[in-house]
Amino acid sequence: MNQIVTFTGLETKTGANDSGGWTLYLFKDAGGNKFQTFDDDLGHAGQKLIGQSVEVEYEVQTRDLPAKGDRPATTVNNNVLKSLREASETATDKPDPVNAPAQSFSSDRPIRSHETNRSDALGHAVAKVGPEHNNAQELFALADAFTRYIETGDPAKAEAPDEIKF
Repeated sequence: MNQIVTFTGLETKTGANDSGGWTLYLFKDAGGNKFQTFDDDLGHAGQKLIGQSVEVEYEVQTRDLPAKGDRPATTVNNNVLKSLREASETATDKPDPVNAPAQSFSSDRPIRSHETNRSDALGHAVAKVGPEHNNAQELFALADAFTRYIETGDPAKAEAPDEIKF
């Protein structure tokens, strides 16, 4: 699957097994989705792209986890990164279904790229909350709300998530 997302955070876990040491890179995007890889090159490349629009190629892998202690058996889906790169202007034809609504433009409005709209929206989000507020995830979520308004012109679609309190 291909998607354009904005990485808002990175968590790493390390360990060792019979094959040697390993590092799990777990990226979170502005929509709350997680993408993971054990590939060091992808992990380092993704770390440099936090806060930017990223075109990701990933595979959803389903795993069945057995019951353990009080936890019942469950099935989990992992988004495993296959490749990533900084999103280009031409990549906007592959919108992120979570973070980017379908673009609808009226004929009297100039067409702008999704990245330009997100950049403007992030500036508005920072201006709204002030420099003392530095929670990146909340700023990107607010920027996504502003982006929806910029791209649709519909104030009803511009509501910030309820969990963001300013």
